[in-house]
Amino acid sequence: LNTTMWGSALFLCYKKSMSKAHSLVYEAGLIGRYPMQDKDAFPLPESVPVFCLPMGATIESWPLNTKYQLPVFSTFVLTGAMGDKVYGAAIQFYESYPREQLTEKQCLRLGLLSVVDRRPITNKSVHTKKSICVLSHWPFFDVFQKFLTFIYRYSISGPHVLPVEKHISHFMHNVP
Repeated sequence: LNTTMWGSALFLCYKKSMSKAHSLVYEAGLIGRYPMQDKDAFPLPESVPVFCLPMGATIESWPLNTKYQLPVFSTFVLTGAMGDKVYGAAIQFYESYPREQLTEKQCLRLGLLSVVDRRPITNKSVHTKKSICVLSHWPFFDVFQKFLTFIYRYSISGPHVLPVEKHISHFMHNVP
């Protein structure tokens, strides 16, 4: 690449992608949020889901005895047109996904049905990748990591009456 005494004049940027068997990849989207409506001083940037799940939202089938992968913590900074910054922190993790919500075509692609006679293959489990994200005008990444790790651990600690998103909104609204 064109090298001068000031450095390269051309930079190459790329996005890695992974090819996995028995995996469906979808564009990341927003499932829920708090607050439910944008604040005038802090609208939710449209690109947040892509930064929370840069490789996309996946549904995967694994052998039954496979251990869950550990959660992955990441940070990002979004810069608006006026130069204002939004600091983000996200934790990615896997959750079980009900087979009943899959179509026959999805089951075939995930290796959950026999190709020949469409018989169910029962020695696999289905999981989906999700992410929880915190956005702020302040770069408190260490605190965000502790908070998100706490929320994740709480969510897997046992059966709960309310979904984890309800606990997050309660924490954000009622804890000083």
